Amino acid sequence: MAVSTDKYYFSLCRIQQEAAHEISFLSTNSLKLDVLMQSMSYEEVTENDYLKLLQMNYDKYDKMDHRREKRYCLVKMQMVADAKKRKYKRARFKMVDFTPPLREDFMSLYFQRCRTIERLEEIKTKRFLWIDVLLYSLILVLFVYGFHVPMLYSLLIALASAGAMYVYFRFRILDNQIVEEIEKDMDLLDPLLQEMEMSRRSSAQVSLFHKRKPKN
Repeated sequence: MAVSTDKYYFSLCRIQQEAAHEISFLSTNSLKLDVLMQSMSYEEVTENDYLKLLQMNYDKYDKMDHRREKRYCLVKMQMVADAKKRKYKRARFKMVDFTPPLREDFMSLYFQRCRTIERLEEIKTKRFLWIDVLLYSLILVLFVYGFHVPMLYSLLIALASAGAMYVYFRFRILDNQIVEEIEKDMDLLDPLLQEMEMSRRSSAQVSLFHKRKPKN
C-alpha cells in the first residue's frame, strides 16, 4: 500500500533545525536521528522522507569531513530524484513511494543533476564506449570477411549492433555500475544507515547479460 504522505519528513526537519547551529553532529540530535532511522528501516517511506534522511546524513558526514560517505549520500539522493522524474528507475528503490509531490528542498536535484554523479557516469560511459567501438569493429570484420556481406550492409549491421548495445548500457547497465561504485564505500557508513540502505535495495539488479540478486 502506498504511503501517500510524508510520515517522517517533518520529524527529520525538526531534528535538522535543532542541529543547525551545532559544531558537531555527535549530540542528542544524532541520537534522535538514529532512533528515527531505525524505525524507518523496514517501513515504506516516501521519496521526500528518504531524501531528507540522506540529506541529513550528508550534512553529518560533511561536519565530520568524511568525503566518501558524503559522496555516497549525494549520489544516492540524485538517483532518487532521477527516479522521481523517470518511472522506469523506481524499481531500484524497494519500499519507497514516489506518489507525493517532490518538496521544494529537493527541486534543485530534480532540475539540475549534481556534478558528482555526472562525473561517475562520464567515466563509466567512456570505458564502455571503448568496448562498443571494439564490438563494432569485430562485427564489421566478421560480416565483411567472414560472411562476405557487402560493405554497406555490414556497416549498417555493425552500427545497429553497436547502437543497440549503447542504448542497453545507458538505460539498463549504467545505474547499476554507479551503485556498485558507491557501494564500495558502504562499510564506511554508520551501521543504522547501512541497515536502512540494505532495506531499500531492489530484489534484483540488471547486470550486462543477466539479472543478479543483491549481495547479502
